[in-house]
Amino acid sequence: TYSESIFGSRLSHFFYEKKAIAKKMIDILHQELTANKQKKICLLIDSGTTTYHLFSEICDKIKKPSDTDDEINPWKDRVFIITNNLPGIQHFINHCRKGSGEYSDLSIKCFLLPGKPLPVYAAVTGPEAIAFMNKARVKQLIKRELKTENDTEYQIISLMSANYIVRHPKEIDSKIIFCPTARGGGKGGHFEIKEEFAKLSDKIYLISPLTKLSFATCECLNKINELTIDEEKIPEDLNEYHDKVKYREIKLTTPELIEKCNFVLTDRKNTDTFGDFAHDILLTLKNSYGENKIHIADYDLGAWIPNGTKNPEYYKIAMEMEIPHENLRNAYYRNKKINDHFIWAHNWMIIDEKCRQGDHM
Repeated sequence: TYSESIFGSRLSHFFYEKKAIAKKMIDILHQELTANKQKKICLLIDSGTTTYHLFSEICDKIKKPSDTDDEINPWKDRVFIITNNLPGIQHFINHCRKGSGEYSDLSIKCFLLPGKPLPVYAAVTGPEAIAFMNKARVKQLIKRELKTENDTEYQIISLMSANYIVRHPKEIDSKIIFCPTARGGGKGGHFEIKEEFAKLSDKIYLISPLTKLSFATCECLNKINELTIDEEKIPEDLNEYHDKVKYREIKLTTPELIEKCNFVLTDRKNTDTFGDFAHDILLTLKNSYGENKIHIADYDLGAWIPNGTKNPEYYKIAMEMEIPHENLRNAYYRNKKINDHFIWAHNWMIIDEKCRQGDHM
């Protein structure tokens, strides 16, 4: 259905890694729901291929044999989803209904944001979607669906992915802070929707494959990718410009937003190419946000490479999985030869000033 779209072409990127992250994320929420029988949650689920896998994991929880009774399964009565993820909703329609009949409803309470369908990303965006996310309107909708009287009876949790999660240029309270980036969709596009999700939420989960995080800043990321066009300054029809549109940093940098942030990501073995980076990024995240806010999904890169594969073929396959975008992968190889660093190196924080001056090599 989505083969002629960015969503379709990127669905295979980090495929097994994203599934592992989605499983970990939904397991976290399931444990919270089962531990507290009174807990009610509104999930704001972002568009994208990473968050898409959340929908199948939710379906699996609902279909679990021991949780088929409406009074037992917490996802049926105590969870309400608001999303702009069109493939996710389609997955619910195909696989998560109360019965097999033509008129059977979804097994979970769900609301699709109104707005403009964006085929290239299989998402709903636009000014109408942003306007709908008025706090009073959203809370009224939540209370109706979850049958609550006041705001203390439920929690709003946003599950967000990102093109990349980058380091904020300045430390805050002596902490290194990481922020998601976004581009695409023009006015009222991904950037604004993620911003609104963050504002509405009591808690934020940033879910991401390991190598979508970086010690580089958003500015440096744009320079390395040779992205030169400011999205908000060009016409809404971005087709001829899209490949040059800059990423924008969603600044989750106020004390309130920093406190809301949690991370679900993957690790690497010490022997993997990104083993050192995994150690450095996880240590930095735990020091900045607290160990209880960093969650590691069970994932082994080597498990998805055919047995018996030897170098250099093993290394080639592994790097295509770690950096699926060819342009960025080629840039990595070039920098590795010149000075042994790239956006995943911890020492990027030291050379950041050179990048800002235009000398990122």
